[in-house]
Amino acid sequence: MPEPLSVDVLDRPEQLSTCESEWRRCFERSQASPYLSYDWFAAAIQHRQSDGALRVCLVRHEGELAAVVPLELVRDGRWHVILRFAGGGWAPRNTCVVADAAVRLPLLSIVLQTLHQRQDRWAYCHLKRIPADSPLRETWSDAAHTADAHQTGATVLIMLPATWDEYWSTLSESHRKNIRRRTNLLTRTAGALRLERVGPGDSADVGVLGRLIDDALAISRRSWQGDADSGRAIGDPHVEAFFRDVTAKLGQRGLIDLSVLYAADRPVSFVWGAARRPTSTICKLGFDRDLADTSPGLVHLAMLLADSIERKLTEIDFGHEFSDYKRRWSKVTQDLYALRIYPRNFRSKIVRWWHERQERRQPVAAGLRE
Repeated sequence: MPEPLSVDVLDRPEQLSTCESEWRRCFERSQASPYLSYDWFAAAIQHRQSDGALRVCLVRHEGELAAVVPLELVRDGRWHVILRFAGGGWAPRNTCVVADAAVRLPLLSIVLQTLHQRQDRWAYCHLKRIPADSPLRETWSDAAHTADAHQTGATVLIMLPATWDEYWSTLSESHRKNIRRRTNLLTRTAGALRLERVGPGDSADVGVLGRLIDDALAISRRSWQGDADSGRAIGDPHVEAFFRDVTAKLGQRGLIDLSVLYAADRPVSFVWGAARRPTSTICKLGFDRDLADTSPGLVHLAMLLADSIERKLTEIDFGHEFSDYKRRWSKVTQDLYALRIYPRNFRSKIVRWWHERQERRQPVAAGLRE
């Protein structure tokens, strides 16, 4: 390890508070995702949105915190312990906190060496949904490990121009007609429409934000997600306390984006995600299923984008799931990668061979299903 670099590893939740001020300063000196702000991560750990053994790695350069790499040890099925990102997997894109001056340091290599020195026994490190421009893609390589990177999809990025007319012109004619038709239908069916939002950079009024939180939860319970057997909704019993806590904390720091669409004062749709001006994300959204025929979610998105342009936001990360629907709103995407890093030992060599064998079999299996 180069002399000016050192790594401290936090492995207990109560240790997080010891680095709060450093974490906040490093975050401000970086382009990091708001899902890696101290408040988001601490809330996720407090509410057990991460369920593995913590390995939060603090990389210091010449004594100053240069990066935070939040990892955890979990079991991969029955046989292997692996390293993965900690934090609960909420972010549409995963990476770490890296101060702008440290983006070219061999961060991941140093972190993995440190974890080996601790004698943490893991078969491989599996990091998912890494964007193409993440510093982690370039900082893993060393003599002690080998790695495989695979593109695993793409997140849809809605790039916002200076005016609504410019954005509107990028949509297909059929999509524009559908937005107009559904907006008129929702208004006729449910009443006058109004969008309320606490967005990126806003100094949130506690009362307003609390009301939006309550209304978003009420909508979630009336949405299809509320009754779904799979997935994760903000109104799920194991999620609601986290949703309330993290939204309130990030709202006070201008790092939340929560909007609710009202029809005649009835909450009918919500959109929620972490944000860092001038960008935002859409993490969860839902609408009242009793109004499904009027598409309140579609109407809400159009109004949200118009409001975002007025606020001079530049980008909204829409995520990678349900991409056919999302690409009606934008054709701009960013590739996402999965990175698997294996120690150079016999056990990990066998695990890597097994992964490669499974991947060779997948196209054959897909062809048989077709």
